[in-house]
Amino acid sequence: MYGFDRNSDSICSQRVPVDYWWINGGAVNGEDAIDTILDLVEQLLAGWDWTDYALEEELGYLAELLERAGRGQLEPLTEIKPIQRKFFYRMFEIRHQVSVVRTTRMMGKVMDRRASAEHVRIYQAEGGTLPAGHALAAHVHLKQIMPDDTRTRELQNIQIDRAVEVLTAGASSHWGIPR
Repeated sequence: MYGFDRNSDSICSQRVPVDYWWINGGAVNGEDAIDTILDLVEQLLAGWDWTDYALEEELGYLAELLERAGRGQLEPLTEIKPIQRKFFYRMFEIRHQVSVVRTTRMMGKVMDRRASAEHVRIYQAEGGTLPAGHALAAHVHLKQIMPDDTRTRELQNIQIDRAVEVLTAGASSHWGIPR
């Protein structure tokens, strides 16, 4: 049902400016879209043991990635990847890896620290009846990687379905985006 079409390039990788929107919970574009996505990612990462500097640095990397998306400067297949599925619009995921440190504490004392990575995924739509040059980001999540690849794909497909629901629900009102 889901797969990747390596022959499809996102407008976010075609070296032309993109009108980049966040449409889940209200339509905002440009810097407001980036700020909204960063706030959501910060909430997703709230359970980690961060220093203020480390969290700020990671969010800065993600902000830079999203700014490059708006300039059409993402690298295909590494930073943005097509998702092939039957839908009115072409679907893509913006990919970002966040380095984290998991700290185990017992009675207030640090018992263990382990570095790991979280995989941020931002799902967006392009093409179809959207105005040329528009990308609509609809859902953000942290990818769950399971020992079983099939289960990993199932969990990711649930997240893709959430993006499709947001995109479908807002289509009749054009997602609140001025025409």
